[in-house]
Amino acid sequence: MGKFKEKGYFIQSLAAISIVMLGIGGVQSASAGLDDGQINLEARLNQDYGDGSGKAMFVAQDYRVRLSIEIENMSMNCESFSAKMSGVEVVGYFEYNNGVCNLNLDTRQGDTVPAVAAGDEVYVFGNGVTLTGILHFK
Repeated sequence: MGKFKEKGYFIQSLAAISIVMLGIGGVQSASAGLDDGQINLEARLNQDYGDGSGKAMFVAQDYRVRLSIEIENMSMNCESFSAKMSGVEVVGYFEYNNGVCNLNLDTRQGDTVPAVAAGDEVYVFGNGVTLTGILHFK
């Protein structure tokens, strides 16, 4: 009977740890990458063929989540681009700003930012062009 008590305690402890980890991470995965309660993920975006490049930055802190995607070295208009993160289409528009196409989302502005985690793939595509990258802790 002592064996079963120990297993029950282990399962309860594991469940408690999981709940705490989820609470710390909020929208994102917990512990790794936390700096003062902030999660920073980044992906370098590269084009398979061509000079297109960019980066995606995801920041979650307290009740605010932000996503920024920048594309450089592209000769097409910004409005033709779309993005997916973790297979989910990002709802927002790329805008031209000083030679760079930007997509900026912020939950404080009422934007919807998809939930992502380290290791997720970022796709930016439009008019036959695709840039990809993998999110990692910054």
